[in-house]
Amino acid sequence: MTWEAKSEFVPPNSQAISVPIADTIAPANNHNIRHAAYPVKQPQEEANEFLIEVRATRINSCREKLLRLQIVKFPWAELLLALSTLVFGTSLGALTSSISYTGDSVLWFFYFLFLPILGSVMITAYFFLRVFNPVDVAKLAQDALEDLPDPTKSI
Repeated sequence: MTWEAKSEFVPPNSQAISVPIADTIAPANNHNIRHAAYPVKQPQEEANEFLIEVRATRINSCREKLLRLQIVKFPWAELLLALSTLVFGTSLGALTSSISYTGDSVLWFFYFLFLPILGSVMITAYFFLRVFNPVDVAKLAQDALEDLPDPTKSI
């Protein structure tokens, strides 16, 4: 028996009150039997839908990839960026104050030597944390999309 696809799906008449149930008995050794029950009047958004088979291993693979995105960690890189801008702002603010620019003062050492070095270390650590981030959202989403079938190309 061959199945031929119709060019256009036409839903049944919506004025029907009841539809008789077919009297069939399935063989006991057939494991591929599928049953789908629909109301007599099917909603319009479900009228043109079709089923796509997806293996459970593909769904599990997509779930694992998406669960990696769900693990929320503290954003250390963003904290380093915030602290480095605070430190650089403090050093720039000290330029407009009345702190002596000579190297004999403890305040000069703190504002003009220690804080710029600390800010440079923090901004460098920020860039390294952002570049070497092990979770790339776009790559994980692309991998999940490649695992799932595309319904527009399945027909």
